[in-house]
Amino acid sequence: MDHITHFFFHNILSQLSRTGIPVLMLLCIGVCELAAQDTPCNGEIKGTIYDAESREPLPYATVQIKDSSKGAVADINGEFILKGVCEEELDLVISYTGYKTLVHHHDAYHDHPSIYLAQAKVTLESVVVEGKQVEGELYSNTVSKLTPEEFEEGQSASLGDLASKISGVSVVKTGQNVSLPVIHGLYSNRILVINNGVRHEYQSWSSDHAPEIDPSTANEIKVIKGASAVKYGVGALGGVLLVNPPKMELSTDWKGDVSLAGQSNGQSGEGGFSVRKGMSNWAFMAEANALKQGDLQAPDYILSNTGKEESSLLLGTRYHKGSFDLETHYSRFSQKLGILRGSVNGNLEDFRNALEAEVPNDTQPFTHEINTPYQLVVHNMLKVSANVQQKEQSFSLQYAYQHNARQEFDVRRGTNNEIPSIDLVLQTHSIDGEWKHPTLSGWSGSAGLQVMYQDNNNIPGTNTTPYIPNFNNYRGGAFLIESKEIQENTIEWGLRYDFQYSSIRGRESSGDVFRNSLNYQNLSGTVGWEKRVAKHQFLKSNFGVAWRPPSISELYAYGRHRSIYEYGAWRYTFDDNNNVVSPGDILTEKEKPVDSEVGYKWVNSYEVRNSQFNLELVGFVNYLDNYLYSRPAGITRTARGVFPFYITDQTNALFVGADVMLKWEHSSKLASQLKAGYIYAENLEDGTPFVAIAPPSINYDLIYSLSKVGPMSNVSVKLSPQFTFEQFYHPRVITANRVIASYEEGVNLFKEDDSIFDFMAPPANYFLLNASIACTLYDQFTVRFSVENALNTNYKRYTDVMRYYAFDTGRNFSLKIKYKF
Repeated sequence: MDHITHFFFHNILSQLSRTGIPVLMLLCIGVCELAAQDTPCNGEIKGTIYDAESREPLPYATVQIKDSSKGAVADINGEFILKGVCEEELDLVISYTGYKTLVHHHDAYHDHPSIYLAQAKVTLESVVVEGKQVEGELYSNTVSKLTPEEFEEGQSASLGDLASKISGVSVVKTGQNVSLPVIHGLYSNRILVINNGVRHEYQSWSSDHAPEIDPSTANEIKVIKGASAVKYGVGALGGVLLVNPPKMELSTDWKGDVSLAGQSNGQSGEGGFSVRKGMSNWAFMAEANALKQGDLQAPDYILSNTGKEESSLLLGTRYHKGSFDLETHYSRFSQKLGILRGSVNGNLEDFRNALEAEVPNDTQPFTHEINTPYQLVVHNMLKVSANVQQKEQSFSLQYAYQHNARQEFDVRRGTNNEIPSIDLVLQTHSIDGEWKHPTLSGWSGSAGLQVMYQDNNNIPGTNTTPYIPNFNNYRGGAFLIESKEIQENTIEWGLRYDFQYSSIRGRESSGDVFRNSLNYQNLSGTVGWEKRVAKHQFLKSNFGVAWRPPSISELYAYGRHRSIYEYGAWRYTFDDNNNVVSPGDILTEKEKPVDSEVGYKWVNSYEVRNSQFNLELVGFVNYLDNYLYSRPAGITRTARGVFPFYITDQTNALFVGADVMLKWEHSSKLASQLKAGYIYAENLEDGTPFVAIAPPSINYDLIYSLSKVGPMSNVSVKLSPQFTFEQFYHPRVITANRVIASYEEGVNLFKEDDSIFDFMAPPANYFLLNASIACTLYDQFTVRFSVENALNTNYKRYTDVMRYYAFDTGRNFSLKIKYKF
């Protein structure tokens, strides 16, 4: 055999040497190849497997490389290690008895994964976190979210109504269709809404301009309750609302669902579908939903012209290769929202009657038609994001374009009734870049740059003086966030700088053209601390400074909007008798300075998290310097009718409050959940309260679950009593009749006292009872039946503008069927 081998190599090498190929090079290549074949694979994957709800480790779960016999079993702490891994990219199959099996595409460029498996009986999906992911990039932030069951149950509701199920979050409403989330008493442009990683830009300058986002296209909603969420930019004085769509995972089978839903109150119908698929390098998703609703109904009468029509579409693709990820998303959401007809009045007598009538003016039989007044809004968003992940650092770049078109139709005479009184198009371009740097002396963090350009224009043809002028905004910002773990403590800090330049073009009330330019800049920052005080107990403390420039509407608003007349800060003055006077010309910043709002918010929380008991106690103090707010100032008569009029004012304010969330698994079948909150808000200049601050409330859920009942599995029965207290700390009340009488008698109600007032006292406390039952049929059909306001209680929300004219909705039965594949 040795002679044959010697002969073979001697002849082959002799032939090759005659061709001119260096023998030494060939030998080197051969040796390298042999060495590579003889060298064992030395790659390894470490990770930890947790229960997705309790966040406790799952001991002895199994991890296996797909289509391979190689695998590992987690130890008692849920930790596993796969040694001898050759591939840079592979699929891991993670399984555990009683939990949903998960397939995860892993590559050598990401950190060791943390795997969160969901129990088979819950709607929550299993997820993988590669490296540490912290919402808002700060551990000390208090972050709350909906349970999977709460999210599934409320997906047909508006974003504001759904988010209000989170402790510390309430809702401000304009009638039955427009709901804005409120975090610790603040809303609108003091709350940042981050939709799919993009700051949602819309006409966020009124309580009847809700974010145009369909919760049906999301799978997770979270709330950051601290101020100065440094990563996201200007405006987070109250907090941040994160709306996240489903993730596009690689190496996954076809997944999706088809759903149908209906409700008795409003006789609404809703349908939707979603589909997702992941391959080795590509993944995609598609979702679509549509809803049509007629007039809603209070316990004793129809709420005429409160119909709603909505449609939404979400498309996404992902490309992954090695360390590179590229994602694209497109979303579209359109709404047609009817506004209660009884909120519009043509003369003094109608207005008086509207505030005192048992049944709203112009109440008509039920219909699905939507007449004036109504809103028509369409929001389009296109996002492209790229990420390069390396072992200890990553780079990301994101571009987003948003197109927001808003038309508001008022009750007008003749052919003007078919023409929008407000017609605006807002276009926003934004670029975000971020670098997550390697750990330096124990400090980990990220730095980023953001630029934004906005163009907001009135579309000609409304036959009205524009409510707000045309404007362009140019904004830029940079941030740095750092955190460090020291034993059981995490300390962190963040700093951000932003500037904004605005160019404004509009018309005086006389019709003359005016132009203005405004410059704002400021620093924001945060410091925080988190400590693990026991195995399942955590303390968090975060102090943040946030700011925002005055919005264009707060400076220039002029005229009729929704059911009131409004004047921005530069559209009015006071005379010597404290009467509101509208000057012929618009005021300037020199004549009436309006400074940026600056908020100083301190949030502290105590959390207990284990498999049977979850507790979150949160307390906060928020001091707002130069707080801008809208308040009633009287009643005005115009050619378009008689309206209460409001003015934008500025003061210093203090918001203090607390909220609690308690979830207790009493047994394998019985669980309960309690949520409660309280907010105290005061005008520090005169010691008076503000209008429409949410009163204290208590929400309780009692849930009884069974794993199997005949053909049904995952059966859940829930009883949800809610109690809302009367707002005891409220401004003085000056009724419309008294204001009108004072005008007729020549009496000045505000000469000696121009403090905040309201036209109506806060509504009485009320009790609501909701209930639902849900189950799974044949492992693929989910059926949910529920009833809201089961006792058909007459009630009014203090934070609803329409409480002046009507009660809120009565009893409502709903049925939803979803098929998952």
